[in-house]
Amino acid sequence: MNDDQENVFDDAIKDPQKIEESSVDLSSRVPAKEQDREDSNPPQSSLSESGAETEGEQKLLAPEIPLPPIETKEEILLLPKPQSEGRALHRQIPTAIAFSVFGVLIGSILPLSHNARRQTPPPESGLASTFSVPTKNVVPQTKVPLADEDTFDTLKLEAKAAYVWDINARAVLFKKNADLQLPLASIAKVMTAVTISEEVPRGAIVTIDRSALKTEGDTGLLSGEQWRLRDLLEFTLLVSSNDGAEALASIANTRLSANASSTTSFINSMNKKAQEIGLTHSYFSNPSGLDTDEQTSGAYGSARDMARLFEYALHTIPEAFEATTYSDTEITSLSGFIHDARNTNILTNKIPALIASKTGFTNLAGGNLVVAFEAGPGKKIVVAVLGSTYEGRFNDVQKLVWATLHHLKNLENTNE
Repeated sequence: MNDDQENVFDDAIKDPQKIEESSVDLSSRVPAKEQDREDSNPPQSSLSESGAETEGEQKLLAPEIPLPPIETKEEILLLPKPQSEGRALHRQIPTAIAFSVFGVLIGSILPLSHNARRQTPPPESGLASTFSVPTKNVVPQTKVPLADEDTFDTLKLEAKAAYVWDINARAVLFKKNADLQLPLASIAKVMTAVTISEEVPRGAIVTIDRSALKTEGDTGLLSGEQWRLRDLLEFTLLVSSNDGAEALASIANTRLSANASSTTSFINSMNKKAQEIGLTHSYFSNPSGLDTDEQTSGAYGSARDMARLFEYALHTIPEAFEATTYSDTEITSLSGFIHDARNTNILTNKIPALIASKTGFTNLAGGNLVVAFEAGPGKKIVVAVLGSTYEGRFNDVQKLVWATLHHLKNLENTNE
Protein backbone atom coordinates (compact mmCIF):
# COMPACT_ATOMS: atom_id res chain seq x y z
CA MET A 1 0.00 0.00 0.00
CA ASN A 2 1.55 3.34 -1.02
CA ASP A 3 1.50 6.62 0.91
CA ASP A 4 -1.61 7.86 -0.88
CA GLN A 5 -3.52 4.74 0.10
CA GLU A 6 -2.31 5.12 3.70
CA ASN A 7 -3.67 8.68 3.71
CA VAL A 8 -7.01 7.54 2.31
CA PHE A 9 -7.34 5.07 5.17
CA ASP A 10 -6.30 7.55 7.87
CA ASP A 11 -8.76 10.14 6.55
CA ALA A 12 -11.53 7.57 6.72
CA ILE A 13 -11.17 7.20 10.51
CA LYS A 14 -13.78 9.44 12.05
CA ASP A 15 -16.26 9.48 14.89
CA PRO A 16 -19.55 7.68 14.20
CA GLN A 17 -22.50 9.98 13.58
CA LYS A 18 -25.42 10.23 15.98
CA ILE A 19 -28.61 8.71 14.74
CA GLU A 20 -32.19 8.20 15.78
CA GLU A 21 -34.39 5.18 16.13
CA SER A 22 -36.56 3.49 13.55
CA SER A 23 -38.60 0.28 13.47
CA VAL A 24 -39.78 -2.48 11.19
CA ASP A 25 -43.09 -4.36 11.45
CA LEU A 26 -43.33 -7.77 13.03
CA SER A 27 -44.28 -10.64 10.70
CA SER A 28 -45.32 -14.21 11.44
CA ARG A 29 -43.09 -16.61 13.34
CA VAL A 30 -41.90 -19.99 12.16
CA PRO A 31 -39.84 -22.48 14.19
CA ALA A 32 -36.07 -22.40 13.91
CA LYS A 33 -34.04 -25.13 12.26
CA GLU A 34 -31.41 -27.19 14.06
CA GLN A 35 -27.92 -25.70 13.76
CA ASP A 36 -24.46 -27.24 13.96
CA ARG A 37 -21.58 -25.44 15.57
CA GLU A 38 -18.44 -24.51 13.71
CA ASP A 39 -16.16 -25.04 16.64
CA SER A 40 -17.45 -28.55 17.31
CA ASN A 41 -17.75 -29.84 13.73
CA PRO A 42 -14.87 -30.14 11.25
CA PRO A 43 -15.46 -28.91 7.67
CA GLN A 44 -17.70 -31.01 5.45
CA SER A 45 -17.61 -31.56 1.70
CA SER A 46 -20.46 -29.12 1.08
CA LEU A 47 -20.02 -25.52 -0.07
CA SER A 48 -19.63 -24.33 3.52
CA GLU A 49 -18.80 -25.98 6.76
CA SER A 50 -21.64 -27.47 8.86
CA GLY A 51 -24.22 -25.66 6.81
CA ALA A 52 -23.56 -22.12 8.00
CA GLU A 53 -20.80 -20.54 5.97
CA THR A 54 -18.96 -23.19 7.75
CA GLU A 55 -19.26 -20.97 10.73
CA GLY A 56 -22.75 -21.92 11.59
CA GLU A 57 -23.04 -22.35 15.29
CA GLN A 58 -25.68 -21.85 17.84
CA LYS A 59 -26.81 -18.23 18.09
CA LEU A 60 -26.28 -15.98 20.82
CA LEU A 61 -25.64 -12.37 21.48
CA ALA A 62 -23.41 -10.63 23.86
CA PRO A 63 -24.69 -8.40 26.61
CA GLU A 64 -25.44 -4.80 25.87
CA ILE A 65 -23.46 -3.82 28.94
CA PRO A 66 -21.18 -6.73 29.83
CA LEU A 67 -20.99 -7.27 33.54
CA PRO A 68 -17.64 -8.10 35.15
CA PRO A 69 -17.32 -11.55 36.66
CA ILE A 70 -18.25 -11.67 40.29
CA GLU A 71 -15.14 -11.71 42.37
CA THR A 72 -14.89 -12.69 46.02
CA LYS A 73 -11.96 -11.47 48.01
CA GLU A 74 -10.60 -13.73 50.69
CA GLU A 75 -10.82 -12.00 54.01
CA ILE A 76 -8.02 -12.48 56.53
CA LEU A 77 -9.30 -13.20 60.01
CA LEU A 78 -7.29 -11.40 62.66
CA LEU A 79 -7.78 -13.14 66.00
CA PRO A 80 -6.94 -11.39 69.24
CA LYS A 81 -3.68 -12.43 70.76
CA PRO A 82 -4.43 -15.31 73.16
CA GLN A 83 -3.57 -14.87 76.81
CA SER A 84 -2.71 -18.51 77.11
CA GLU A 85 -2.22 -21.50 74.85
CA GLY A 86 -5.36 -23.19 76.12
CA ARG A 87 -7.58 -20.16 75.63
CA ALA A 88 -6.12 -19.55 72.11
CA LEU A 89 -6.99 -23.08 71.05
CA HIS A 90 -10.46 -22.71 72.52
CA ARG A 91 -11.10 -19.54 70.46
CA GLN A 92 -9.45 -20.48 67.17
CA ILE A 93 -11.06 -23.86 66.49
CA PRO A 94 -14.75 -22.77 66.64
CA THR A 95 -13.98 -19.56 64.75
CA ALA A 96 -12.12 -21.36 61.96
CA ILE A 97 -14.94 -23.88 61.59
CA ALA A 98 -17.56 -21.13 61.45
CA PHE A 99 -15.73 -19.19 58.76
CA SER A 100 -15.05 -22.35 56.72
CA VAL A 101 -18.77 -23.19 56.69
CA PHE A 102 -19.63 -19.59 55.81
CA GLY A 103 -17.14 -19.62 52.91
CA VAL A 104 -18.57 -22.85 51.49
CA LEU A 105 -22.11 -21.47 51.60
CA ILE A 106 -21.14 -18.21 49.90
CA GLY A 107 -19.08 -20.05 47.25
CA SER A 108 -22.03 -22.28 46.38
CA ILE A 109 -24.52 -19.41 46.17
CA LEU A 110 -22.57 -16.93 44.01
CA PRO A 111 -22.07 -19.19 40.94
CA LEU A 112 -25.79 -19.87 40.87
CA SER A 113 -26.65 -16.20 40.72
CA HIS A 114 -23.83 -15.56 38.24
CA ASN A 115 -25.15 -18.09 35.73
CA ALA A 116 -28.84 -17.45 36.25
CA ARG A 117 -30.91 -17.07 33.08
CA ARG A 118 -33.42 -14.26 32.75
CA GLN A 119 -36.25 -15.52 30.62
CA THR A 120 -38.57 -12.51 30.76
CA PRO A 121 -37.92 -8.83 30.02
CA PRO A 122 -37.74 -6.43 32.96
CA PRO A 123 -41.22 -4.98 33.59
CA GLU A 124 -40.06 -1.36 33.55
CA SER A 125 -38.81 -1.56 29.97
CA GLY A 126 -41.55 -3.58 28.27
CA LEU A 127 -40.10 -5.66 25.42
CA ALA A 128 -36.37 -5.37 25.85
CA SER A 129 -33.29 -7.47 25.29
CA THR A 130 -31.96 -9.15 28.41
CA PHE A 131 -28.63 -10.80 29.03
CA SER A 132 -26.98 -13.22 31.37
CA VAL A 133 -23.42 -12.58 32.45
CA PRO A 134 -21.24 -13.94 29.59
CA THR A 135 -18.41 -16.34 30.14
CA LYS A 136 -15.08 -14.65 29.69
CA ASN A 137 -11.95 -16.49 30.64
CA VAL A 138 -9.36 -14.22 32.21
CA VAL A 139 -5.89 -14.96 30.86
CA PRO A 140 -3.06 -14.17 33.25
CA GLN A 141 -0.36 -11.91 31.90
CA THR A 142 2.28 -14.48 31.08
CA LYS A 143 5.86 -13.32 31.32
CA VAL A 144 7.32 -13.29 27.81
CA PRO A 145 10.78 -14.90 27.74
CA LEU A 146 13.49 -12.97 25.97
CA ALA A 147 14.35 -14.07 22.45
CA ASP A 148 17.84 -13.92 20.98
CA GLU A 149 16.48 -12.74 17.66
CA ASP A 150 13.27 -11.60 16.01
CA THR A 151 11.06 -14.70 16.31
CA PHE A 152 9.03 -13.69 13.26
CA ASP A 153 11.93 -15.00 11.17
CA THR A 154 11.45 -18.56 12.37
CA LEU A 155 7.66 -18.78 12.05
CA LYS A 156 6.11 -21.53 9.95
CA LEU A 157 2.52 -20.74 9.03
CA GLU A 158 -0.12 -22.76 7.21
CA ALA A 159 -1.81 -19.57 6.06
CA LYS A 160 -1.32 -18.28 2.53
CA ALA A 161 -1.27 -14.71 3.81
CA ALA A 162 -0.75 -13.00 7.15
CA TYR A 163 -0.37 -9.47 8.47
CA VAL A 164 0.44 -8.00 11.88
CA TRP A 165 -0.37 -4.30 12.28
CA ASP A 166 0.57 -2.05 15.20
CA ILE A 167 -2.26 0.51 15.23
CA ASN A 168 -0.64 3.03 17.55
CA ALA A 169 2.83 2.94 15.99
CA ARG A 170 1.38 2.76 12.45
CA ALA A 171 3.89 -0.02 11.83
CA VAL A 172 3.84 -3.37 10.04
CA LEU A 173 5.37 -5.93 12.40
CA PHE A 174 5.01 -8.93 10.09
CA LYS A 175 3.66 -9.67 6.64
CA LYS A 176 3.34 -12.64 4.32
CA ASN A 177 1.71 -12.09 0.92
CA ALA A 178 0.06 -9.05 2.49
CA ASP A 179 -1.71 -7.93 -0.71
CA LEU A 180 -2.67 -11.33 -2.10
CA GLN A 181 -6.41 -11.26 -2.85
CA LEU A 182 -8.09 -14.28 -1.22
CA PRO A 183 -11.64 -15.41 -0.34
CA LEU A 184 -12.77 -13.87 2.93
CA ALA A 185 -15.65 -16.12 4.02
CA SER A 186 -17.31 -14.73 7.18
CA ILE A 187 -14.69 -12.03 7.73
CA ALA A 188 -16.97 -10.17 5.28
CA LYS A 189 -19.49 -9.80 8.12
CA VAL A 190 -17.21 -7.15 9.65
CA MET A 191 -17.76 -4.97 6.58
CA THR A 192 -21.49 -5.72 6.85
CA ALA A 193 -21.45 -4.49 10.45
CA VAL A 194 -19.51 -1.34 9.55
CA THR A 195 -21.81 -0.49 6.64
CA ILE A 196 -25.08 -1.18 8.47
CA SER A 197 -23.95 0.99 11.39
CA GLU A 198 -23.50 3.95 9.06
CA GLU A 199 -26.67 3.38 7.04
CA VAL A 200 -29.21 2.59 9.78
CA PRO A 201 -29.86 4.32 13.13
CA ARG A 202 -28.24 2.27 15.88
CA GLY A 203 -31.42 2.26 17.94
CA ALA A 204 -33.43 0.73 15.10
CA ILE A 205 -35.59 -2.36 15.59
CA VAL A 206 -34.92 -5.19 13.12
CA THR A 207 -37.60 -7.73 12.26
CA ILE A 208 -36.26 -11.03 10.91
CA ASP A 209 -37.70 -11.53 7.44
CA ARG A 210 -38.59 -15.02 6.22
CA SER A 211 -36.36 -14.55 3.16
CA ALA A 212 -33.28 -14.01 5.37
CA LEU A 213 -33.76 -17.49 6.85
CA LYS A 214 -33.36 -19.09 3.41
CA THR A 215 -29.62 -18.39 3.57
CA GLU A 216 -27.41 -21.44 4.11
CA GLY A 217 -27.03 -22.21 7.79
CA ASP A 218 -29.34 -21.82 10.78
CA THR A 219 -28.33 -20.12 14.01
CA GLY A 220 -31.76 -20.09 15.61
CA LEU A 221 -33.34 -16.86 14.38
CA LEU A 222 -37.12 -16.92 13.91
CA SER A 223 -39.23 -15.36 11.19
CA GLY A 224 -40.89 -12.25 12.60
CA GLU A 225 -38.61 -12.11 15.62
CA GLN A 226 -37.61 -8.59 16.65
CA TRP A 227 -34.15 -7.44 17.68
CA ARG A 228 -32.43 -4.23 18.56
CA LEU A 229 -29.90 -3.42 15.83
CA ARG A 230 -26.92 -3.43 18.18
CA ASP A 231 -27.90 -6.79 19.65
CA LEU A 232 -28.28 -8.42 16.25
CA LEU A 233 -24.91 -6.98 15.15
CA GLU A 234 -23.14 -8.50 18.14
CA PHE A 235 -24.99 -11.78 17.74
CA THR A 236 -24.10 -12.02 14.05
CA LEU A 237 -20.39 -11.41 14.68
CA LEU A 238 -20.21 -13.73 17.68
CA VAL A 239 -21.79 -16.83 16.14
CA SER A 240 -21.06 -15.91 12.51
CA SER A 241 -24.73 -15.92 11.63
CA ASN A 242 -25.44 -15.97 7.89
CA ASP A 243 -29.17 -15.35 8.32
CA GLY A 244 -28.34 -12.56 10.76
CA ALA A 245 -26.14 -10.89 8.13
CA GLU A 246 -28.91 -11.23 5.55
CA ALA A 247 -31.47 -9.74 7.94
CA LEU A 248 -29.18 -6.77 8.60
CA ALA A 249 -28.64 -6.22 4.88
CA SER A 250 -32.40 -6.41 4.24
CA ILE A 251 -33.26 -3.74 6.79
CA ALA A 252 -30.58 -1.46 5.36
CA ASN A 253 -31.78 -2.09 1.82
CA THR A 254 -35.29 -0.85 2.64
CA ARG A 255 -33.69 2.53 3.39
CA LEU A 256 -31.48 2.53 0.30
CA SER A 257 -33.83 1.14 -2.35
CA ALA A 258 -37.50 0.71 -3.14
CA ASN A 259 -36.80 -2.97 -3.82
CA ALA A 260 -36.62 -4.38 -0.31
CA SER A 261 -36.41 -7.98 -1.56
CA SER A 262 -32.90 -7.42 -2.93
CA THR A 263 -29.67 -6.56 -1.11
CA THR A 264 -28.03 -5.07 -4.21
CA SER A 265 -28.09 -1.51 -2.90
CA PHE A 266 -26.57 -2.57 0.40
CA ILE A 267 -23.79 -4.52 -1.37
CA ASN A 268 -23.01 -1.41 -3.41
CA SER A 269 -22.74 0.54 -0.16
CA MET A 270 -20.35 -2.09 1.23
CA ASN A 271 -18.03 -1.76 -1.75
CA LYS A 272 -18.23 2.03 -1.66
CA LYS A 273 -17.26 2.02 2.02
CA ALA A 274 -14.36 -0.34 1.28
CA GLN A 275 -13.01 2.18 -1.22
CA GLU A 276 -13.43 5.03 1.25
CA ILE A 277 -11.47 3.16 3.90
CA GLY A 278 -8.74 2.35 1.38
CA LEU A 279 -9.24 -1.41 1.07
CA THR A 280 -7.68 -1.64 -2.39
CA HIS A 281 -7.87 -5.44 -2.77
CA SER A 282 -11.36 -6.04 -1.36
CA TYR A 283 -14.67 -6.71 -3.08
CA PHE A 284 -17.99 -7.92 -1.68
CA SER A 285 -20.88 -9.62 -3.48
CA ASN A 286 -23.00 -10.70 -0.47
CA PRO A 287 -23.26 -9.68 3.20
CA SER A 288 -22.29 -13.07 4.68
CA GLY A 289 -19.19 -13.99 2.67
CA LEU A 290 -20.66 -17.37 1.68
CA ASP A 291 -19.33 -18.92 -1.52
CA THR A 292 -21.76 -18.15 -4.34
CA ASP A 293 -20.76 -21.34 -6.20
CA GLU A 294 -17.91 -23.84 -6.29
CA GLN A 295 -15.57 -21.38 -8.01
CA THR A 296 -16.66 -18.00 -6.66
CA SER A 297 -16.46 -16.57 -3.16
CA GLY A 298 -18.96 -14.10 -1.76
CA ALA A 299 -16.14 -11.73 -0.80
CA TYR A 300 -12.45 -11.19 -1.55
CA GLY A 301 -9.73 -9.23 0.19
CA SER A 302 -6.13 -9.20 1.39
CA ALA A 303 -4.63 -9.73 4.83
CA ARG A 304 -3.52 -6.08 4.85
CA ASP A 305 -7.04 -4.93 3.97
CA MET A 306 -8.60 -6.99 6.75
CA ALA A 307 -6.20 -5.58 9.35
CA ARG A 308 -7.13 -2.07 8.23
CA LEU A 309 -10.84 -2.93 8.22
CA PHE A 310 -10.54 -4.13 11.83
CA GLU A 311 -8.82 -0.90 12.81
CA TYR A 312 -11.62 1.13 11.26
CA ALA A 313 -14.32 -1.02 12.89
CA LEU A 314 -12.69 -0.79 16.32
CA HIS A 315 -12.68 2.99 15.95
CA THR A 316 -16.28 3.37 14.77
CA ILE A 317 -18.23 0.46 16.34
CA PRO A 318 -16.10 -0.95 19.21
CA GLU A 319 -19.24 -2.01 21.09
CA ALA A 320 -20.13 -4.51 18.34
CA PHE A 321 -16.98 -6.51 19.10
CA GLU A 322 -17.39 -6.78 22.86
CA ALA A 323 -19.25 -10.08 22.48
CA THR A 324 -16.45 -11.58 20.36
CA THR A 325 -14.13 -11.60 23.37
CA TYR A 326 -16.39 -14.06 25.24
CA SER A 327 -16.34 -17.82 24.79
CA ASP A 328 -20.14 -17.94 25.12
CA THR A 329 -23.14 -15.95 26.31
CA GLU A 330 -26.91 -15.76 25.97
CA ILE A 331 -29.42 -13.09 25.00
CA THR A 332 -33.18 -12.67 24.91
CA SER A 333 -34.47 -10.87 21.82
CA LEU A 334 -37.15 -8.19 21.95
CA SER A 335 -39.68 -10.91 21.15
CA GLY A 336 -38.69 -12.80 24.29
CA PHE A 337 -36.74 -15.70 22.76
CA ILE A 338 -33.55 -16.80 24.53
CA HIS A 339 -30.56 -17.44 22.26
CA ASP A 340 -27.50 -19.35 23.43
CA ALA A 341 -24.29 -19.54 21.41
CA ARG A 342 -20.59 -20.24 21.52
CA ASN A 343 -17.95 -18.05 19.95
CA THR A 344 -16.57 -19.45 16.70
CA ASN A 345 -13.15 -18.29 17.86
CA ILE A 346 -11.77 -20.93 20.23
CA LEU A 347 -8.86 -18.71 21.31
CA THR A 348 -10.78 -16.36 23.58
CA ASN A 349 -8.99 -17.74 26.64
CA LYS A 350 -5.60 -18.11 24.95
CA ILE A 351 -4.91 -14.60 23.71
CA PRO A 352 -4.01 -12.06 26.42
CA ALA A 353 -6.04 -8.84 26.45
CA LEU A 354 -8.23 -9.85 23.49
CA ILE A 355 -10.45 -6.96 22.32
CA ALA A 356 -12.01 -8.30 19.08
CA SER A 357 -12.10 -11.37 16.85
CA LYS A 358 -13.81 -12.79 13.77
CA THR A 359 -13.53 -16.20 12.14
CA GLY A 360 -14.22 -17.31 8.58
CA PHE A 361 -14.34 -20.65 6.78
CA THR A 362 -15.64 -22.00 3.47
CA ASN A 363 -14.35 -24.61 1.05
CA LEU A 364 -12.89 -21.89 -1.17
CA ALA A 365 -11.49 -19.69 1.58
CA GLY A 366 -10.13 -22.31 3.92
CA GLY A 367 -9.59 -21.04 7.45
CA ASN A 368 -9.48 -17.31 8.15
CA LEU A 369 -9.14 -15.48 11.47
CA VAL A 370 -8.58 -11.85 12.45
CA VAL A 371 -8.04 -10.77 16.06
CA ALA A 372 -7.13 -7.59 17.89
CA PHE A 373 -5.44 -7.52 21.28
CA GLU A 374 -3.47 -5.18 23.51
CA ALA A 375 0.25 -5.89 23.77
CA GLY A 376 0.45 -3.29 26.51
CA PRO A 377 -1.56 -0.39 27.88
CA GLY A 378 -3.21 1.25 24.87
CA LYS A 379 -1.01 -0.67 22.41
CA LYS A 380 -3.49 -2.28 20.02
CA ILE A 381 -2.28 -4.97 17.62
CA VAL A 382 -4.29 -6.57 14.78
CA VAL A 383 -3.36 -10.03 13.48
CA ALA A 384 -4.93 -11.20 10.20
CA VAL A 385 -4.59 -14.73 8.79
CA LEU A 386 -6.13 -15.81 5.46
CA GLY A 387 -6.08 -19.07 3.52
CA SER A 388 -5.10 -21.38 6.37
CA THR A 389 -6.94 -24.58 7.34
CA TYR A 390 -9.90 -25.11 9.65
CA GLU A 391 -7.62 -25.80 12.64
CA GLY A 392 -4.49 -24.17 11.27
CA ARG A 393 -5.90 -20.63 11.46
CA PHE A 394 -5.98 -20.85 15.26
CA ASN A 395 -2.42 -22.18 15.46
CA ASP A 396 -1.19 -19.52 13.04
CA VAL A 397 -2.76 -16.67 15.00
CA GLN A 398 -1.38 -17.97 18.30
CA LYS A 399 2.11 -18.12 16.82
CA LEU A 400 1.82 -14.57 15.51
CA VAL A 401 0.46 -13.21 18.79
CA TRP A 402 3.32 -14.62 20.85
CA ALA A 403 5.92 -13.73 18.22
CA THR A 404 4.59 -10.17 18.41
CA LEU A 405 4.99 -10.10 22.19
CA HIS A 406 8.54 -11.48 21.88
CA HIS A 407 9.38 -8.92 19.23
CA LEU A 408 8.06 -5.96 21.21
CA LYS A 409 9.81 -7.16 24.38
CA ASN A 410 13.12 -7.38 22.53
CA LEU A 411 12.63 -3.88 21.14
CA GLU A 412 11.91 -2.60 24.63
CA ASN A 413 15.09 -4.19 25.98
CA THR A 414 17.14 -2.84 23.08
CA ASN A 415 15.93 0.70 23.71
CA GLU A 416 16.75 0.58 27.42
